[in-house]
Amino acid sequence: MTYPPIVGGASLLIALSLSSQTTLIVGTDALAATRATSALQANSKVIILASEREGSKEEGTSSPNISGISILSEEIKARRDQGELDVIEFDGPDHLSSILDTTTSTSSIAVAFITDTLIGSKQRRSFESAARIRNVFKTRNILVNVSDIPSLCDFTLPACHRFTFSPPPSPPSPVSQGVTTNGPSSSETSSKPRLSSLQIAVTTNGRG
Repeated sequence: MTYPPIVGGASLLIALSLSSQTTLIVGTDALAATRATSALQANSKVIILASEREGSKEEGTSSPNISGISILSEEIKARRDQGELDVIEFDGPDHLSSILDTTTSTSSIAVAFITDTLIGSKQRRSFESAARIRNVFKTRNILVNVSDIPSLCDFTLPACHRFTFSPPPSPPSPVSQGVTTNGPSSSETSSKPRLSSLQIAVTTNGRG
């Protein structure tokens, strides 16, 4: 029997169970809110690390402020007020180890996201700062995703759709579909030669 040759360049698509585990997110922007929502839907505890430089808002701005720190996303503020997630003041890479020591005493940390490195952010975190934060996470064996810096990412996230097979008020089903470019951005995959990097996966999230 002849088997097809192995062609590299793909990703191992995994549906990660986050139940009873913690997701850490560095940043309070709209992308951070999206990551938080996805983690909450996966039954993960979510902790937002709001850096001090995000709290130094300019005079006249209306960013919601909690305990002396500025939250860029209204959704994060609302979910924090509703008790769905926690927001902790974050003073930078040197402060991260003490936060991790406190957090891991109550639950294990599965993944971490750094979202304030997004291209176009008004206060974009530098590569050096992101790398230092990532290194702290890596010493704890925590998988890290750093927005718009692929070289610092342990994984990327597919674009996902969660199916609903019954009309409201029925909840969404556990069946989800994801599409990924295996790292390259959508702009890089806009030409036909790059479309071969697309992968599609369907998961029932552990249910038969």
